Amino acid sequence: MKFEKYARNWWLWDECQYVLNKRASGTAQKPGIKQSYTDKARMWLVRYILPYFKNDAIADITVDKVNKFLFSLDREHGLSPKSIN
Repeated sequence: MKFEKYARNWWLWDECQYVLNKRASGTAQKPGIKQSYTDKARMWLVRYILPYFKNDAIADITVDKVNKFLFSLDREHGLSPKSIN
């Protein structure tokens, strides 16, 4: 399976299973996850992660490839170490 297909629902408020589970585990006083967080995470996914990994098969994403991606965030996008982390 390609990463793009695998990640298509990631961070979507009403579709991502992880987000739905976090929402279900929270309360009104202490939400399990906030929509503002998922919106920002989705932006990072669409802007940086998907363009880099979208055509890779899940099995082909190695530690080395992830490290190269992290270095590219600095070199190609000028992001700070804090943003990259």
